[in-house]
Amino acid sequence: MLSSGLCKEFKGRGRLNFGKKQERFTYNAIFNKETFSLAIDVPFKGQETLILPLATGKKVEGTLYKKISKNLVAANHLRTKNILDNFLMQNRLLFSDIRNVDSNYCDNKCLPGKVTHFSDGKLVYSKQMSGPFEFKAEFSRLVANEYKVIQLHGLRKLKNSQKKQRVLALDLIVDSCGSI
Repeated sequence: MLSSGLCKEFKGRGRLNFGKKQERFTYNAIFNKETFSLAIDVPFKGQETLILPLATGKKVEGTLYKKISKNLVAANHLRTKNILDNFLMQNRLLFSDIRNVDSNYCDNKCLPGKVTHFSDGKLVYSKQMSGPFEFKAEFSRLVANEYKVIQLHGLRKLKNSQKKQRVLALDLIVDSCGSI
């Protein structure tokens, strides 16, 4: 259900968590053969874009990425910028792999990470990033063969513990699917 349950064009509400900062927004998204594009409207701040090219070798684009990267470099948070870039690369790889899935059923053979299916239509994908970091994507609330909740998380395993802390997250609630 992963590839068929993801709308090609959708809009709704979302939340971006980056460290201790949180932004709520409305968004429009387009998922096609070349890119996953996200245009977010943050109240009182305007519109920002994030464009993840699905082909290897192409760079992430958009005003949101440029703004966050510039702020991290200016504050000399290069490790955090590397984590952000790795997180975005994992998103790019996931959406690229989803684009290439031919069947309605996906297991560990069609994606390079761990895929877990739940009887309520929820699907969880996880993959190790660099160091103690893990990428986790959850697709849930399957209604009429469309996922209504998409959560993309960068997690850090806490030392001497099995617990994981969210370092960054993009949560999307899909309000409508189809033409934007």
